[in-house]
Amino acid sequence: MTVTGIIAEYNPFHLGHAYHLSEARRLTGADYIVVIMSGDYVQRGEPALFDKYTRTHMALQGGADLVIELPVSFSTAGSVDFAGGAVAILDKLGVIDYLVFGSETGDLDSILAAADRLKDESEETGGLIRQGLKDGLSYPAAVAQAHKTILSSQDDDKTNLSSLSDILSTPNNLLGVEYCRALKRRSSAIRPMTIKRMGDYHGQEIDGPMPSASAIRRVFAGHSSSESISQIRSAIPSGTYDQMVRESGISGPIFTDDFTDALFYRLLNENEETLCRYLDVSADLAGRIKNTLSSCRTYTELAASVKCKSYTRLRINRSLLHCLLGLTDEKMTTFKSNDYTGYARILGFKDTAAPLIGEIAARSSLSILLRMKEDSEKLSATDRKLLELNNLSSALYRMTVQRKFGHVLPEEYSRRLIRI
Repeated sequence: MTVTGIIAEYNPFHLGHAYHLSEARRLTGADYIVVIMSGDYVQRGEPALFDKYTRTHMALQGGADLVIELPVSFSTAGSVDFAGGAVAILDKLGVIDYLVFGSETGDLDSILAAADRLKDESEETGGLIRQGLKDGLSYPAAVAQAHKTILSSQDDDKTNLSSLSDILSTPNNLLGVEYCRALKRRSSAIRPMTIKRMGDYHGQEIDGPMPSASAIRRVFAGHSSSESISQIRSAIPSGTYDQMVRESGISGPIFTDDFTDALFYRLLNENEETLCRYLDVSADLAGRIKNTLSSCRTYTELAASVKCKSYTRLRINRSLLHCLLGLTDEKMTTFKSNDYTGYARILGFKDTAAPLIGEIAARSSLSILLRMKEDSEKLSATDRKLLELNNLSSALYRMTVQRKFGHVLPEEYSRRLIRI
């Protein structure tokens, strides 16, 4: 049995994702593909366009055999903990042979070389990254500049230095480096493999052979659901299109501003000191949030108003989302000290994957959650806290959907797994 792992968000699922799944199966000869997928909130610090069950259905129709949820504590984190949490689950499943990820370069040797060079990130590096962010650089660009500064004084090989800088300056390459670093830290037997991304990752145009998820979300943000689905029909697989038609106006689409009231109520109950408890919220940022809140009308308006040279929009998005969901530095430290997670929450699977689930049950060091209520009672105290935070975040998403569209959705403990 050959099993390949993929880490994804599918926000939403599109032709590029279908290509990734197909190529991963072909290149590794996989009998099964396991996807670790972000739940209702994603790494950009935003709610997913459609809920995790809808996106699980899309993933299974698009080529995945089993979908496992990446807990919200890690799905909304920076690249190090996003990768660390997802790789921890794959490694502890005990059955994964390969991890296949997309990258701008498509060159695994370059990514592995970068991972080796960055295996010991110093405080000096962290300081340079923070300075780069203050100077207005994107996170990948700040990382690239920081390491280029340090290595230029240590390395006479300017060709290798330039190559490393190029690798670190693009988001999927950088995430690939973090996947490989996470595998190395764990001394994992999982073998990494990369596929060159097709199309423009951040492109905003919907025309073209493989429009990006960003372009698809942009269409939804600017049009009614029915108009949006019509416009993106050529950019998504037929099964995804059918699923979007069924779920549109029932469970999605959902946008950041749908959470304005919940966020503002949370922030009104905090002061500058207590805001600093939340992950990614510095004292300076807490002050900017409190000073700006009363003059803003929406979640996105607040994020835009807080943005300055010292903070990227991505950092602000994550900070506000962590405030909204109650994710503190203390909680994150506790979860990471527990090797991220001791459970794997299955969201859905194909009936043909029953042998795989049996193999995981026999070999995994994780508690496998198939029946939420019964299986969650067996978890450790720390894992219960991780699951409770995840379930509370999903309940907020579900209630926001219900308020927006007027349809009552099942709660987490009564929601059936997606099976096709």
